[in-house]
Amino acid sequence: MKCMGIRVVAFHFVIFYMLKQLLEMSSIDLISKGNSYVSACQSAASKLLDKIFKIRLGRGFYGECLYCDSRLLRADGNSNLSDEIGKQLSVKSAAAGLRPIGAVIYLCRNNLEMCLRITDSATDTSEIAKV
Repeated sequence: MKCMGIRVVAFHFVIFYMLKQLLEMSSIDLISKGNSYVSACQSAASKLLDKIFKIRLGRGFYGECLYCDSRLLRADGNSNLSDEIGKQLSVKSAAAGLRPIGAVIYLCRNNLEMCLRITDSATDTSEIAKV
């Protein structure tokens, strides 16, 4: 029982310390840092979009869209930009008259996998993802 009491006190101390840190944060600074991070990701992703290709989805049954092979991005040290690149590819794909889908191909445990990103609410990628 005594050991359990020490854990509870330690837990309450951690919660108190975290709450104190949260209250000391400036919401304006936090929003500013978040906006800066998003802007930096968008800028870095834009620079890598010259390595894009057109791909047929489901052997063409679901149309075509633009894709990027993230293995090329990893060589540039920007593997964490896959989500932003997929979103920007979605916009470029729609502008090119293709499906408004951005596809990012990556290697996971020696298997090639594809993640699909969309920027409009009308497109559903769930059927494509099953193929």
